[in-house]
Amino acid sequence: MSATFANVQAALKEDYQPVLRDQINQQFFLFQQIEKNTTKFEGRRAIHAIHTTRNSGVGNRGTGGTLPTAGNQGYSQVKIPTRRVYGVGKIERSLMKAMASNKGSFTRGLSSEMDGVRKDTIRDVNRQYWGTSDGVIAACDTTSASTTVQLASTTTETQILQLFADGGMTVDIGTVASPTAVDSALTVSDYDLTNKTITVSSAVTTTSSHRIFRSGNGGATDDSGDEDDGQLELTGLQTIVDDTAVLHTLDPASVITWASYVNDNSGTNRAWSETEAVKVCQTVEKRSGEFVDIGISGDGVWRAIAAWYASQRRQLDTVELKGGYSGVKFSASGEMLRPGQKPKAMVWERDCPENKQFWLSTNCLVKHELSDFEFVDDDGNVLDRSGTTDDFEFRLAAYIELGCVQRNAHGLYGDITAA
Repeated sequence: MSATFANVQAALKEDYQPVLRDQINQQFFLFQQIEKNTTKFEGRRAIHAIHTTRNSGVGNRGTGGTLPTAGNQGYSQVKIPTRRVYGVGKIERSLMKAMASNKGSFTRGLSSEMDGVRKDTIRDVNRQYWGTSDGVIAACDTTSASTTVQLASTTTETQILQLFADGGMTVDIGTVASPTAVDSALTVSDYDLTNKTITVSSAVTTTSSHRIFRSGNGGATDDSGDEDDGQLELTGLQTIVDDTAVLHTLDPASVITWASYVNDNSGTNRAWSETEAVKVCQTVEKRSGEFVDIGISGDGVWRAIAAWYASQRRQLDTVELKGGYSGVKFSASGEMLRPGQKPKAMVWERDCPENKQFWLSTNCLVKHELSDFEFVDDDGNVLDRSGTTDDFEFRLAAYIELGCVQRNAHGLYGDITAA
């Protein structure tokens, strides 16, 4: 009998290649665009004084006419408390020894876990930047004592993939007022994009009034501006780029300049239009005096935009962005740029809500921080040895919040048909 792979397998070695190949998307686009706009603060919270109205005592008169009635400038304050973001990991001491060199493993155990938890935490912060500020990721529909949770018919692919979160998020199910009313600390083990369901670790009963949160993250602000105002997640762009929601304790119903421009279609999707996109940008710039520098959509809207340009046989030029990214150049005919200013750019981002395009003046978004992402070592030790097990625990912490210093510098182009 001749020698074959089948009968000499026991004598063959396996050649493990030296590099661990990451199968997880580690790009955090919006986080990197805002990271440069970081403002450190101390004390209870960050407060911005904002100029909201002009002096009305202006006018022309004839000879001997009565002068205009004196007015004054209007000012308000926005109050921005910090949010606490954590990442926690644990590793056995024996495993650290086993993974000490290339001979024993593809990667070093401790450094891999610590680097991984930092990326995982920032990944979730990027999701929160696009969120609704109350921790809600998706809405439920009717589920009767099952581990297969039916999600609302309006649930998008983006929301479902966020729940699975590259391997299964731990979630709570309840209401914004009571985030664990149905159940808590459930592991998402699978999902179905077609039927809009997720599989969780324990049977639950849900209705259309229930929502899904990352475990421990649910809760809405009471608009007090206090540190413990009920909101745990960072304030997201779906709250910031809005014309009715209270933001940083200020209500646009009372301060009309504290509102973004919203161009929607009453919930009915329509084809993306360059004319409407230009209208959003021009309206924002006309109201705010700020330059809109970037338009961000989900991948479906991005494909629709690309198809529109292809149908017009238009060439797509690029614009360099922060973090080594680039976007497609977008400008209204005859648009004037200020000295040193780059043209507008359009990009897509995986966490951006579907059927929308957010037009932002990124210099008016600020990451406020008491402390940036760092491993806790106040006692001189990053690794905490506690209990009776052979484990070391480490903790990553950041005390930050996404703040908006000029709300009318942003616009939303909503209800767009995705390709």
